[in-house]
Amino acid sequence: KAVTNVICSIVFGARHNFEDSAFKTFLQDMDIRIGTPLIIIILSPLLRHVPKLGKSSKMFYESKRRIHQFVEQKLEEHERDVAPNDIRSFADTYIKQIRSGQNKN
Repeated sequence: KAVTNVICSIVFGARHNFEDSAFKTFLQDMDIRIGTPLIIIILSPLLRHVPKLGKSSKMFYESKRRIHQFVEQKLEEHERDVAPNDIRSFADTYIKQIRSGQNKN
């Protein structure tokens, strides 16, 4: 938990309260992603028809979707209030690079 929170503070510029429900879900999803055996990941299209393994495969892909939602939400929050000359995190740097690329096109 603490390591993930430190990484989030570097990437998003803020630490999360361990009681925050969105952060709790994010931690649970990370545990699912890390704890899923590689064989289930590789064979997931085939294993979805096997009841017990199919459930693991489904949980694995649902956790991926929720992790992406969490990151997208954090990036959207940063995008609303990012200041060009006030870089607070990697997310701000990412947004600044995306915007500078859009301005060139």
